[in-house]
Amino acid sequence: METPQPEPIVISPQHPTVRLFIVCADAVLQLPQTDDLQYAFWEIHNPYHTVWMPPGTIRNFGMYKLFVYAQLTDGLGTFNFGLKVEQVDLLNPKRTKVMGLVGPIQVTFDNPWDVIEEVVQFNNIPFPRPGQYLFSLIENGKELPGGSTYLRVGERHICWWKFAHRKPVF
Repeated sequence: METPQPEPIVISPQHPTVRLFIVCADAVLQLPQTDDLQYAFWEIHNPYHTVWMPPGTIRNFGMYKLFVYAQLTDGLGTFNFGLKVEQVDLLNPKRTKVMGLVGPIQVTFDNPWDVIEEVVQFNNIPFPRPGQYLFSLIENGKELPGGSTYLRVGERHICWWKFAHRKPVF
């Protein structure tokens, strides 16, 4: 008589949680002095909430480079993510338009305690006008909870009172 074999355990994928999601000026991977890469870490420089267009610029502003840092955890399995950038019109959501989509970015979690960090660099990213821009981490067309942040692009005005004490030059 044969002993019955136990049924194999099937572990279903577990979607990760976004722990941190930042738009920043630079993200640099700092490698350790030893060969042990578990001590490597990302150094985040100048997290952004607002970037300013140069004085006199009112449209078609482009940033030379911009980084997005994402820290994910609690996942199990392999996932394909994308990063979406949208120009958001807060007064008229129908005018919101997608500026760009990066991906797929494949991430594999061997166990739920893994913490995975991903950095995406954008080069010459255009901002057609001042306003709000939404950066979102997406999977299967859906935004991951906690995986979005707004970046405000502001217009600098030349203040007339800074020049009020000067005599006009003709």
